Amino acid sequence: CHLAESLSMLRARFRATGTFALRHGGQGLMEHISTPFGGRGLSAGMLAAQALAAECSPETTLDDKWKLLRNLTDARHAFRLSDRAVAVLSALLSFHKDAAISAEGCIVYPSNRKLSERAHGISESTLRRALGQLVEAGLIIRKDSPNGKRYPRGNAPSDAYGFDLTPLIVRRREIEAAAEAVKEERRRERDARERITVLSRDIRKAATFLLEATDGTHEGAMVVLEQLAAILKSRPRSLAEAEEQA
Repeated sequence: CHLAESLSMLRARFRATGTFALRHGGQGLMEHISTPFGGRGLSAGMLAAQALAAECSPETTLDDKWKLLRNLTDARHAFRLSDRAVAVLSALLSFHKDAAISAEGCIVYPSNRKLSERAHGISESTLRRALGQLVEAGLIIRKDSPNGKRYPRGNAPSDAYGFDLTPLIVRRREIEAAAEAVKEERRRERDARERITVLSRDIRKAATFLLEATDGTHEGAMVVLEQLAAILKSRPRSLAEAEEQA
């Protein structure tokens, strides 16, 4: 994924504003930073996600949250997400009532029990690990209350304590591009397998014909068959593996 680029943007922003903010009480630097409740520490991934979210216009909208989820499901390995993390994200998205999500008011605040139920009954420990993956990948932001509970607060949706989905809105094109890259890789692998299958068939039939034409006495034909068997046995299972062996 492009989290490294997000971190670079964050560092540049800090270099540009950090000194000024510290000289003025740190207000500019800390304005949009939310730290996790309890013993959980603050990480570079959290800071990068919060920096990107802070720069997102309230009018910015994600048109279809389920399309984004499908794209992220395809590209989950690029974002270092497990299948359970994707299932938990799906559960989080289900707590936002509309298919479209705007940057203004995209905080959901389900309890762990409700989240577990909608994520097919996963355990508390698995749920915590999945949420940690989503946070560290910079896809959601924890907005923890003073006591760690999640609940609405005030009249503005953005005042709620829970999980902020703004990073998904900001990174929607990045996620879509990652999904397209995965699909293209699958197409290349499929095409490569088809070429290998056709070539293997042609070689096998040519060698078989040679054996039949020479009553099985042609040593060259036997060598070809043995080489073909070795090639088929050791052929890579994916295009990436093939490129590594090249």
